Formats: sequence, C-alpha cells, structure tokens
Amino acid sequence: MARSAGGLKILLWALVALLALAVVLPFVVKSRHGRPLMAPEGVHLPKIKVPELPDFPGGDETMTVYRWQDAEGAWHFSDRAPEGVDAERVKVETPTVVPEPPAAPGGEDANDGNADEGPFNGLSGIMRRAEKAGDQLKSRNDALKERMDPAP
Repeated sequence: MARSAGGLKILLWALVALLALAVVLPFVVKSRHGRPLMAPEGVHLPKIKVPELPDFPGGDETMTVYRWQDAEGAWHFSDRAPEGVDAERVKVETPTVVPEPPAAPGGEDANDGNADEGPFNGLSGIMRRAEKAGDQLKSRNDALKERMDPAP
C-alpha cells in the first residue's frame, strides 16, 4: 500500500506540473509571426455583474401614508390617496427592523453555555449578539448611504 500511495503522489505532482506547463507555454512559445501565441493583453476576465441592493428606506426617513374610514367604520391605509375619498395624509417614520439572532446550536440558552455568570446569567451572550447585530446594521446602513449618495 505504501508504494501505491507514493506512486499516487508522483502522479499528482506530474499532473500539476503538466497543468502549469499548459498554462504558461502559450505565453512563451512564439508563433510563426514572432509573437507569443497568447499575450496577457488578450486575456480578458469575465465581467461580474453585482446584484443591486433592494430599495430599503433609510432609518431616518419618513413615508407618506394615506388613511381613511369607510362607511362601516373600518380604517384603510394606502401609499396613494384614493379618488373620491377624503383621505388624511399621515407621515410615518420608517422603523429599523433588527432580525432576531438564530438559536444557539444544541438548544443552549442565551448564556452561550456559561452557567456561572451569577445574577447576570446570559447577559454577556445577549450583549455579544446585540453588538454583532449592531455592526451588521451599521454596515447595511453604510452600503445604503453609498447607494443613495454616490461619490462624484
């Protein structure tokens, strides 16, 4: 078995060397016109299309909402005022939504397995997750600000 493992290593090294030659040779070997078969200028990387960020309202923006009451007394809300109805225009602050952190693996409670934290049992784990969520929100808001105010 030891010999076959050694032979496999040699085969693997030979394949790597062959692949390296296949990559390098077109840039070194010259064609009949005296130029290399392939030049670095002729190699073009594919253009990667970056997905656009969804249009989320920023944390400090307000939305305009219209509300009205129908004949039966039920309230209705819309982003457009309906025709023929006396709708009241309301400014609503957009809320900042913080996603709930995922549950700890293995069903551990909020203290991340540290049962000896005394009367503040679990608070350090909660604080770590809150700080992480805050960092994620800050980076999201920075990305949205960049998108809203592109650099000249």
